[in-house]
Amino acid sequence: MKENNTKVSLFTNSNRVISDTFTNWESVREGSLVRFGGAKVFYTVNSVKKLFYIKPFKREEDYSISIVDGSKTLLIEDQINISFKEYYVLEAEGNTKGKTFSHFSEQPEFDNEGNVTYPGKTVQRITEVDGVKFSYGEYEDRIILPYSISFINGDLITLNKDLPKNVNIGKVSCEKWEMFLENKYMGKDARNVDSQIIRDFTPNLNLPLLPNFSPSNGALTNQALKIIDKEIQAIKAKLGIS
Repeated sequence: MKENNTKVSLFTNSNRVISDTFTNWESVREGSLVRFGGAKVFYTVNSVKKLFYIKPFKREEDYSISIVDGSKTLLIEDQINISFKEYYVLEAEGNTKGKTFSHFSEQPEFDNEGNVTYPGKTVQRITEVDGVKFSYGEYEDRIILPYSISFINGDLITLNKDLPKNVNIGKVSCEKWEMFLENKYMGKDARNVDSQIIRDFTPNLNLPLLPNFSPSNGALTNQALKIIDKEIQAIKAKLGIS
């Protein structure tokens, strides 16, 4: 029995299912069977496709962020990327001699006339500090750091480690898979639900095999009947029977 387990997000009255970030559903074919949370009822898989998730976040604590994520796409233990922009000094007006500026991760440097000799790095575009007015440019590449999710409470995401200093906004991204069922899921919205995909079929007509642990199930029976109906129709067409 080929049974593949993974954590998923489920949405009431929807046929859409979202995997965790560890899953690869590329080999899941149409007609495979899936159940959720150990239930006896199976659903039939219509299709799967890869999903790229990206959303803006706001820092709440050193180790937590908030994301407006009504779709419940992220799961506990998901591997995610946190990305943010860095900026550099174009010009500085005012007396910069001997001064340091706390919002820079790498301090800018200036000559005796106040011209920029090294633009520095910062994630905050603060326009005036200690009498010095700054204008900024933006580095082309975003900084991308790996994280995992320790806990989720609504839109509040707890990370496995602290965010870098002064990073207050940015983007969260990851790759997942979407599954589309033939029929809508009628349970409640839920995160981190165990799922099992059954992919055993008979060798000739590819009829779905009933799992040993399951009683007779409508999804399996209906799928088998569809295949038998298709094969009989093909035979009738060859024989010229209407």
